[in-house]
Formats: sequence, structure tokens, C-alpha cells
Amino acid sequence: MALSPATVGIIMLLSGMVCSVAALYVRRHRHAVASHSLTAILVFSAIWAVFYGFELIAHDAALKEAMGNVKYIGVVLLPMSWLVFTLRFTGRGRLITRRTLALLAIEPVLVLVILALPATRELIRYYPEEPLEPFPIVSTGPLFWVNAIYLNVLTMTAIVLFLITLSRHTPQYRRQRSWLAVGYLLPWVPNVIHNLGIGQAEHLDLTPVALAISGPILVWGFFRSRLLDLAPVARRHVVEHMPDGVIVLDIYLRVVDHNPASCELLNIENSDLIGVDVARLLPTLAGTLGDPAAIGPHRVSIPAADNTGAPGQPAASRVLEIEVTTLEGFATITDRSAGYLLILRDATERLANEERLQRLAHHDPLTGLPNRKLFGDRLDQAI
Repeated sequence: MALSPATVGIIMLLSGMVCSVAALYVRRHRHAVASHSLTAILVFSAIWAVFYGFELIAHDAALKEAMGNVKYIGVVLLPMSWLVFTLRFTGRGRLITRRTLALLAIEPVLVLVILALPATRELIRYYPEEPLEPFPIVSTGPLFWVNAIYLNVLTMTAIVLFLITLSRHTPQYRRQRSWLAVGYLLPWVPNVIHNLGIGQAEHLDLTPVALAISGPILVWGFFRSRLLDLAPVARRHVVEHMPDGVIVLDIYLRVVDHNPASCELLNIENSDLIGVDVARLLPTLAGTLGDPAAIGPHRVSIPAADNTGAPGQPAASRVLEIEVTTLEGFATITDRSAGYLLILRDATERLANEERLQRLAHHDPLTGLPNRKLFGDRLDQAI
């Protein structure tokens, strides 16, 4: 290889400095959503890069092995931090509990304990006893691949959740989300190539350099574009707590997402709505969807929650006003809408008040008989 281990080691140390500076910058913005977990990502990236640099620079095999083992603090805790950050950013923070964090940390802690004990560290990694090459290939034990699979599962879960969330961002974030996708994917590629021992990557792990590039990209994307201040968790919070019902239908008119208010308006349990055909919920509306004329306001009546009227009176009903729009941003290759967005509002009380005012305007309040205004209105209609 053209570069000496000392030169590459200095590059790794510089990469660690870049991640450290980025971590300090994020630390100054502690108010932002998921800033603590983003700081953890950058800190563990810095640990990985710095101690890998020391590992490359060291000439003594024992010192190399010691630096490599310390490096694993960043290696094993980085994917966990990445997943926690992704869950917070994508609005799934409720999944992050002490129990969840403890379960996620079991494997990394066990790996660090195994590496700390001379009798067991060869189960993970060790340097061969023969004279070392400038860029020696570290021998791996049987638990190395168990650890690698676990860390890659965490990383891929984070990547998939993140990309799904980015795809739902509004069009004005198109450029930012492209860069953020690069920032997420960039470190994973060289790490997989190194672990698989493809080509010269068997001798050198460029993941810390990739982290030093992706770290600033993520910081720029989240803070310069203020995506952490306006994260999906904030948008989701607004939808979850708005009084109007929100229902998202796919192309087959099945419910794929909704907020609690929609269940309350439709008198349905919150857990029973996903996957339900809209024809079961709003049969009169379902028959019109698919027709361009269906786009716009609709008014439907459904049974009220108690559905009990007074003796001799019809059962109570609730009147819903529904605004139907297409999901224009998700058109399919057939140019058809990929679904519909329904906004539901309870108009029962408003319509009852309007009817009450209309009656007061046309009837005598004492006798209840029609007044002259009603007579004049009917006469105008007849003429």
C-alpha cells in the first residue's frame, strides 16, 4: 500500500477530531429532538477513529491489541446509539425505555468484557504471534461474527426506518434528505467490505474515515435544515392530538394510518382500524372514491356512541363532514393516486345550532307558530 501505517493512523486521528468537533457542536444544541443520541453517535465514532489510529501507529503487538480492544467501545456502542437516534427522530421514542436500552446493551457489554479478559479475548479478535506486517490482518474468533451480525442488524434496522421516514418528508426537503441518506449509508459500506475481507480492505478499515464524512453531513442536514427542530416526532405529535380525525387510505381503500380522534369520531377501538376497508367504516363514502368527483367535502351520518334515542324517537346519530384529498406526492407508475387522505370533523353540534337558529328566525318563540318572515320567504320562493 502506498501509505504507511503512521500516515493512515494520523488520518484516523484527524477523523476522530472531526467527529469530536461535530459532537461538541451538537452538544451546544441540546434542545433539539434526539440531540443526545446524535452526540453519542459522534462520540463513539471519535473513540473508534482515535483508538484505531493509535492501533495503526503502535509498533508493539501487545499495544496494538490493547488499542484495538479499546477501539471496540466505539465499535459496539455506535450501532446501538444509531438505532436510538433513529427511533427518536422518526417519532418512535416511546419504544426507548430503560428495559429496551438494557436489552440492547447486553451484547455490547458482553463483547467488551470478553475483550477485557486475556483468557477470552481470542474468541473475538487477536493478533497472530508471527512478525506483523505493516497492515496486519487481525485474526477473528467464533464470536466475532456473532457480534458482527448483531451490530449489522441494529444498523440496518436504523437505516431502513430512517429511509422510510425520509421518503415521507415534504418535497422541499428533497435535497436535504438525499444528503442525509448518504450520511446514513456511507459508514456501513466500508465496514461490511472490511469484515468480509474484500481486496485490500482486509488490511485496513476505512469506516472511521467514512464516519468523519457522514458525521458532518448529518449535523449539517439536521441543524442547517432544522430537521431536528421540526422532526417527524413533532409532526406526529400534532396529528395525534388534533381534534379532527385523520385517516390515510391506500390504493385499495384500506386504512394504513390514522390518529386517535378518527377512532373516537367513528366509535371504533383504536387498535381495530388498521387494515380495515373503508367500506366498513363509511359505506356511503366508499362508493364514491375512485371518481374524480369524490375529491372535496362530503357529509355522512353515523350512529352516535350510545346509539340510543328517547322512547318513540329515532336513534341518535352523528354527522361527520369529511374532506377527501388524494396523496398527490405518492403517485404510482400508472399515474393513479396511491391513496386518499380523509379529514373528519364532527359537525353534529354545529348543524344542530344552525337548525335551532333557523327555527328561531322563522317561528314565534312563545307560540312556536310560523312568523311573518317565514311567510315572506315562502312567498318569495313561490313567486
